[in-house]
Amino acid sequence: MTGETVTARIYINHNDSIAPIFYVIDGLDTARLSIDVNDNNCGIFRAAYRTMGEKEVNGFVDFLDNKSKRQTFYYTIKFKVETLPSIPPKLK
Repeated sequence: MTGETVTARIYINHNDSIAPIFYVIDGLDTARLSIDVNDNNCGIFRAAYRTMGEKEVNGFVDFLDNKSKRQTFYYTIKFKVETLPSIPPKLK
């Protein structure tokens, strides 16, 4: 591992028959997040970091609300990486 691993679970009140679709934005790139079907179809953001400091991740979620109305919500996850694990020497 090259850095701390961060995990965030993102919940949205949605129509239970259709899972929401979560995205994260990085510059001009957009990636789809995996969902946890066993935890109310929440989005799961995971990332590893090589540097310490303040971090900010932006994204959005497309979903049908409980009244079957299409919605898009934008979100920001803010956190601080305070320590990095020491990298063990290579095993021979």
